[in-house]
Amino acid sequence: MFSEGDVAYTPEDFRFTYKPGIVYAFQMKPPAAKTLTLKSFPTYKGGYCIKNVSTLGTNLAENFSCDREGLHISLKNTGKPELPLCYKIELE
Repeated sequence: MFSEGDVAYTPEDFRFTYKPGIVYAFQMKPPAAKTLTLKSFPTYKGGYCIKNVSTLGTNLAENFSCDREGLHISLKNTGKPELPLCYKIELE
């Protein structure tokens, strides 16, 4: 069994899983801020083409954009969730 023990997560801590065409990004400690940046998805020649971003189990994701710094996701202000958020990132 794997264990990370007692870890003090920050809003920059993500875990990822993948299936063809979709990346799931789990934000271990959801942000209080209304925007977040996933630095794992920068825009560059030959980079990812992202079709859509949504949050599983909620409708917190409003819109998204990509640039050299990463994937930026704007969130609705509905308070601070206590559980990790899962972002469904659909690729073309």
